[in-house]
Amino acid sequence: MLTKTDYALWIEETVNLLKEKNYQNVDWENLIEEIESLGRSDRQKVRSFLRQLLAHLLKRCYLPLPQEFHHWEVEIRNFRVELQDIFDDSPSLKRYANEVLPNCWQVALEGVRQEYKGFDFPDQYPFAEDIKGILHDTFWVEQL
Repeated sequence: MLTKTDYALWIEETVNLLKEKNYQNVDWENLIEEIESLGRSDRQKVRSFLRQLLAHLLKRCYLPLPQEFHHWEVEIRNFRVELQDIFDDSPSLKRYANEVLPNCWQVALEGVRQEYKGFDFPDQYPFAEDIKGILHDTFWVEQL
């Protein structure tokens, strides 16, 4: 099976078969599996970048470590860019991001609490309620 021995060649041949409308020779089972995995991969990236973004927002807003502020702000900007790139390609994933936001918040909160024991982090979610605000608001400016 070409998908296991030469993935790039399998894609090229599959695309050619589809362009030629040679549907009877398309490896439908593997093609369907690949398309499904693309969707899962994008959703996994959204969750991962969102958790990392929330963790860095928590650090920047709640840890009194000014020597780290610049680093955290750079990371916040990077995770926002990654998420925006995904949303530019697949706008419907914004809806998914809003759906998983509560779970991503809990995971991020648990992570920073474990990493920075002894510091106070909020129990209640303190940031924008939608992905648009999370991608654009500078929450730490309000605390100055």
